[in-house]
Amino acid sequence: MASVLLLAACGGGGGDDSSGGAASTSGSNSGTTTQTSQVTVQGSAVAVTADPLAVMYMGPNGSSSTLFGSNPMSSSRSAAASSQTAIAGGGYRALNIGSVAVTLTQGTVADVSGTADYQVGRWTNGQGQNVATMSANQGAYYVVGKPLTLVANSNGGTFTCSLAGATKPTAVSGTVAPGTLTAATATIDKSTLIATITLTYSIGADQGATQTKTMSINSFSAGSGAVMVSSVLGSDATKPMLGLIYTLKASSSGDTSGSAVLSCQ
Repeated sequence: MASVLLLAACGGGGGDDSSGGAASTSGSNSGTTTQTSQVTVQGSAVAVTADPLAVMYMGPNGSSSTLFGSNPMSSSRSAAASSQTAIAGGGYRALNIGSVAVTLTQGTVADVSGTADYQVGRWTNGQGQNVATMSANQGAYYVVGKPLTLVANSNGGTFTCSLAGATKPTAVSGTVAPGTLTAATATIDKSTLIATITLTYSIGADQGATQTKTMSINSFSAGSGAVMVSSVLGSDATKPMLGLIYTLKASSSGDTSGSAVLSCQ
């Protein structure tokens, strides 16, 4: 498989790069909030120190039916760490994935969480270079982590996965407040490396909605009301992690996007 999986041409709104400004940090009930120039970070995570990195990104205009269009979406398992702009204390404000290069110049990096193996985050309420203008009810999503290789095992067996970290899902339309990814589970067949993934989420009038998709790991899949991109992450092939970015077709809220990481064993 090619190291870079380009799913859509880079597009979206502009915005001048911000400069200068001191950083400040304050505590809040929802975690740490950090102000860096014109970008605010909500949440925190330790640094992912791998090089290269596995990076997945999806812009704010995701589609549940197609991978190709004006919305930038890309996944790489060999992205140079030096080409990504991390924020001290957690979060990324610029990602360079093959021919997709995006920078948040003004706004918020929300829902930041992770471990030494991965980070998730959501850009929102702002704009950037090759990033369309977003309201507080919209978002662009990323997962950054240590790429991990799984080898098919002829003896079979199954990895069982559960939710480790996630961003809030948002409606592409921005007409409802961000929701919650209440659960995420998956099984990975060790002999075929095919994953069956189920996401349970609530947003707007769509409460407890579920979506299931079967797909190969380290790939993308479109159809049946969902687009998903997956990448295996972590440091231990016996306990891998599965990174996801997705857009699902919610009955009432319409196309709904987010990112998540599942822990498997």
